[in-house]
Amino acid sequence: FWDSWAGSISWQEAYDKVDFNRNGISDNSETKNLADQLWREGNQRIVQKLREKTPAGKIVVAHEASAYEVSYLNGWGDEDWEGSNWSWFFSNFWQVYRKQAVAPRVSFLEARGEPENFQRMRFGLTTACLVDAYFGMDDGNFAHRYTYIYDEYLANLGQPTSEPEELPGKKGVYVRYFSNGVVITNASGSRQTVTASDLRGGPFYRFLGGQQPEFNNGKKFTSITLEGTISANRQTGDGILLFKKPVTLIAPIIVDNVARNMTSPGSQPARFIGDWQQQDQGKVKQTNAFALNYGWDEFGAPYAVTFAGHGENQAIYTPTIGVSGEYDVYEWHPFHGNADSDFQEAIDVPYVIVHARGTTTGVIDQSKNQGQWNFLGRFYFNRGQSGSITISNKVSTGFVLADAFKFVHVSNTSRADTTPPFPPTGVKVEHK
Repeated sequence: FWDSWAGSISWQEAYDKVDFNRNGISDNSETKNLADQLWREGNQRIVQKLREKTPAGKIVVAHEASAYEVSYLNGWGDEDWEGSNWSWFFSNFWQVYRKQAVAPRVSFLEARGEPENFQRMRFGLTTACLVDAYFGMDDGNFAHRYTYIYDEYLANLGQPTSEPEELPGKKGVYVRYFSNGVVITNASGSRQTVTASDLRGGPFYRFLGGQQPEFNNGKKFTSITLEGTISANRQTGDGILLFKKPVTLIAPIIVDNVARNMTSPGSQPARFIGDWQQQDQGKVKQTNAFALNYGWDEFGAPYAVTFAGHGENQAIYTPTIGVSGEYDVYEWHPFHGNADSDFQEAIDVPYVIVHARGTTTGVIDQSKNQGQWNFLGRFYFNRGQSGSITISNKVSTGFVLADAFKFVHVSNTSRADTTPPFPPTGVKVEHK
């Protein structure tokens, strides 16, 4: 995999002065665009030598490759994608690599946007579905930090059963049919409405999702209005996944000690009361906290820590629940420091879970089961932000660590439901 591959030398400063053939004359002085030609020939030789020296079948992909490399690369990566010039890239890059690259074909569409920019995520994901590309979205191109899991990522559309098709009378609106559903992408640069009558093979259903339950509402598809705009240097669009059968797709909800590393889209990070320290990641490089092992600024802290007390220091975790239902709840804590032996973690950290059927209390031994998800139970949560988990420093001794909690909708787990139902009320038995 090459990052920052260049299909041309002409974007480099002073490119007109290069002399790749070493004859003492700048290449472009000899022949117009000769520098680019020799540069591309050199790129091809590099890949050829690589393939000669590695086992057969190795996949070679390059970020920012051009269409010139399609004959010898397996694919390309579109980095920091925001949707601009969609039609040009679709025709001149994506379709070319989808049909002509070396098999097996592997390409990446890597979108950039804030975690809650669900519209851009859908626009990018449905575009990737049209062109057989892998997809991801993060909020920055420096080390591509902080990628997130969206409900749509859980989808199983099956295999494509058609080519990308532009809908008649709706220029820039594409559909592609799959064995389990259909993808719609609005790349027209304007607002477009698609109805069930525009599609074949229905009926189709929106999936039931937790991150944007108004959009992904689980209902039978009748119509959708997808936004889109276009200007000289910016284009927006939207898309949707539809299914042949009703399906629920709710990504696990993570509430972490900080927002970007790694609280889920749509939820807020933990709220802290009292004296807590957000741990400097540079001082705990061997941590097993729930966090990426690189981070900076306010999002770099892998966990928060406080000392033993009387409950005056609290960390409150409030998930945003999009679909009411039962959720398995897990807790994650690391060791404090760079090794389990560095400090003594508290063995009796109290927690209070507020759910739809009341409250549940317990304690967590943070000296054990570190660096993993620890199951606390299954609880019913109503839609919204009425549920929460609170931990405090009301412990006998040791450090209290506040890292992450996870809420997994029961549709995404095979764990058996062992909670007995509430006893019936108002039942009267009559003997005759």
